[in-house]
Amino acid sequence: MGTLWGLYSGAGILLGGLALPLILGRVPPNYWYGFRTPRTLNSASLWYATNRYAGWRLLASGAAIVATAQIALWMPGLDVDTYSGLCAAVALSTLAIATLQSLWFTRQHSEVLMNTEFAIVPAGNSTAISVVVIAMLLLAAAGLALSPAYGSRNVRFQISSAGLRVTGDLYGRLVPAAVIQAAAIRPLDFALEPQLQPRWRINGISVPGYRSGWFKLNNGEWGLLFVTDPQRVALVPTSAGYSVLLSVADPQQFVAALRAALAHP
Repeated sequence: MGTLWGLYSGAGILLGGLALPLILGRVPPNYWYGFRTPRTLNSASLWYATNRYAGWRLLASGAAIVATAQIALWMPGLDVDTYSGLCAAVALSTLAIATLQSLWFTRQHSEVLMNTEFAIVPAGNSTAISVVVIAMLLLAAAGLALSPAYGSRNVRFQISSAGLRVTGDLYGRLVPAAVIQAAAIRPLDFALEPQLQPRWRINGISVPGYRSGWFKLNNGEWGLLFVTDPQRVALVPTSAGYSVLLSVADPQQFVAALRAALAHP
């Protein structure tokens, strides 16, 4: 699904990039790039007005595609086919709406612009650039804001002879079997061992009910956390200078399964 996320996000950003020169009026009449109809090609004033209008719609379409790719990625239970279909539907529908609106604009304004035109004094290029930058920052912020909601319900801990792999979170990774200290793996209850509670968030996410990423523990050690229930935690020490602390329904069962996997490489 990560490949599809990159594909649709990239497509949305590309549309935004293509829209910017049209919004700024930097594309003269031509047969290759822009909103091309017989009417716009026959009138420079109509060309610039229509392409400025179409450019904003194209930018909105790109933003909608990127937003859908971000939000749908965090929807629980969404398989690859449904994700792809949803993103494709948003892309096609928004582009179709943008095209129809631009055609309507061309028809409504062709006679006026071909004969009498009074244009507003154009704003500087910084206006359009600022809008694009703000839109991209808001989309990125929305993706980060949604990540804890997704991770707190969809993180998975995969045990194999290769080690412990964490998926479904921004801080997921493979902890190699070679660095896991199997004999020290054990269940943990933060209430009973407060020295192992996280104290400082260094590079991670901390919201009510979920903590993930890198933290400094009360004992001064580094911890890579994926914790939702402080009373049901498995402690996985490593020789790499940190411990993994993760919440599972049955820490005893998890500890036994991880030890067994590490004992048979």
